[in-house]
Amino acid sequence: MTRAARAVSLLLGLALSACPKPPATAASGGPAAPPPGPAYWLEQVGDVGVVQIQPDGFDALTPNERLLAYHLSLAAIAGDPIAYDQRYDRNLEIKTLLEGIVTHGGGIDPDVLGRIRTYLKLFWIRHGIHDPATFEKTLPPFAYNELLTAAFTAFHAGERFGFTDEDQLRAALEGLAPSIFDPDVDRWSVAKSPPEGEDLLTASACNFYAADVSLSDLDGFTETNALNSRIGRDADGNLVEQVYRTGREVIPAGRYAGPLRRVVRHLREALPYASETQAGALGKLIDWFETGDPQAFDDYNAAWVADDPGVDAILGFVETYGDPRSVKGTWEGIVMFPDRARSATLRALAADAAYFEQRMPWAEAYRRETFDGAVATASIVVTATGDAALLTPVGVSLPNAQALRESLGSKSFWLANVDDASIAAFGDRAAEEFGWDEAEIAEAERCGAAAWRALVAMHEVIGHPSGKVSEALGGDPDAMLREFAGSIEEARADLVAMQFAEDPRPVELGLLPDRECGVAMEREFVRGAMLLLRRLPSDAIDEDHDRGQMMTVRYAIERGAVREESRDGKRYLRIPDIRTWRTVVSELLAELQRIRAEGDYDAARALVETYGARAPEGWRDEARRRAELAGIPAQIAFVPPALEPVRDPTGAIVDVRAVVPVDLESLMLSWSAIAAE
Repeated sequence: MTRAARAVSLLLGLALSACPKPPATAASGGPAAPPPGPAYWLEQVGDVGVVQIQPDGFDALTPNERLLAYHLSLAAIAGDPIAYDQRYDRNLEIKTLLEGIVTHGGGIDPDVLGRIRTYLKLFWIRHGIHDPATFEKTLPPFAYNELLTAAFTAFHAGERFGFTDEDQLRAALEGLAPSIFDPDVDRWSVAKSPPEGEDLLTASACNFYAADVSLSDLDGFTETNALNSRIGRDADGNLVEQVYRTGREVIPAGRYAGPLRRVVRHLREALPYASETQAGALGKLIDWFETGDPQAFDDYNAAWVADDPGVDAILGFVETYGDPRSVKGTWEGIVMFPDRARSATLRALAADAAYFEQRMPWAEAYRRETFDGAVATASIVVTATGDAALLTPVGVSLPNAQALRESLGSKSFWLANVDDASIAAFGDRAAEEFGWDEAEIAEAERCGAAAWRALVAMHEVIGHPSGKVSEALGGDPDAMLREFAGSIEEARADLVAMQFAEDPRPVELGLLPDRECGVAMEREFVRGAMLLLRRLPSDAIDEDHDRGQMMTVRYAIERGAVREESRDGKRYLRIPDIRTWRTVVSELLAELQRIRAEGDYDAARALVETYGARAPEGWRDEARRRAELAGIPAQIAFVPPALEPVRDPTGAIVDVRAVVPVDLESLMLSWSAIAAE
């Protein structure tokens, strides 16, 4: 075999436990009728529900803020192709092929074209042929000969795919065939549990490492640009870092120089509309993209964390979930503006971080003394690209580097309109199907979105930023915990929320209506361990949020704090005694903080592999069956609005409007055009 053989996240999975149900779908997979209320529901693509996020409040921004959001969005879109390439080195070729067929499909058999279009939509949603929630390849619903015929039909209709003759096209298709059709070729983008005889890198198809680089090859190799580089080989076979940068002056161009130049161009166009402080931060971001210098990135983070602008953005190589070593960042772009009214509670929570830190169950040596610079915001997303598209998370907390968090502070975002879309378009069928009894279901319905949103808020605002590493550690804990770093950290942030579920302070701050809703939040988290399995192709669990949640629940089962019960042929996960559950939560949270603070790889591996890496036998099949019968999609894709410039008679852009609803295909094709400019 060749080399092989990201939201999706706990947050998206749990959202379904407290939200409306999807509308009935027609046999074609499309919606039979839209739900009541705003037009959130767009379509069903395979087992993915596609919803529209609303740009509520965009019109109330100043013209300068709308123009800033527009240019920052163009920068985010310009970098979008990078994420495809980072996830798999054949993705961009496949993308060009599929988009060319769909846009020149007039003479193609409608049935075949429809199946190719469905596959392309899943490809856009997942940003490649691999599912970022499971890392497994998505196989197409059409045969090679059907793809070949469609490609040649499009070729004769004028789509050349970059080739001059049919022989070149045929050779390219033959070369792509194993990547698209063979289930055993590049099966996983990330293989956290590699098969025997392979390691994390050789079994993973992601493009952060050359195909001939193994884990053992990296022993003794020093990375100076760990976050923003690919590891390849030079002409003599020596390992080299291929740094992501445009280059300037004496600094040579690096990997992704072309798309990064387009990113920088749009960022420079944004500068006139930014405040002086924000323009200074964006200038440091430009420095990073041009030079690739890690110090430039640190300088940018310091300026970014210190600012609280009217339009904000996350741009660059951010999350490391797509790297089997949890070191290298995938391109991500999120452009958003604050919902001031809904930010008040989050800001109060961030301001009270010291209260929670002093009550953490871990050792005094691991407690943070100060939380200067902590910012928490409810945000309205207008664009989400790369690693944040289209399986967009509802919570983000940055920067990720522990040293930066401790020295600079952090920004935590609840992506409010993403959460709103999930809640408006999908229902509380999860609680009805997986809740243990009528009392639990009634409490879930009574507390509703408040319990879920309190979990998100505490996970992001006081979970990720909490704690500090041992003074003797001598490095970044993520680098030491490697492939288990993400799972440990996501479980730790979850458990912080559980730790304070019944504390009076979340009620006092307005996060929860009452302390009983804290109990409802805990029960929702536990039953969510069954729900998350609905999207997995096997019992193996590789995604870090999923691993962390499963690890916590199975750890609690072994200690009697969670009980697996059966009734009427169905399996349920329940908390029989909340006091026992709380004891186990504190015990595990203290241990996870110790593991992170000390970089204890062996302890992290033991916990994740024992409790989080696989689902117990029978759980997944049952979860998939029950979720499907209940009308719960495997995943939710979030389509952002289209930003349309308003021009004056001279053609100059003078304003911007946000347009919804948006056709997924039209939006994605427009992104391809923007990224190619």
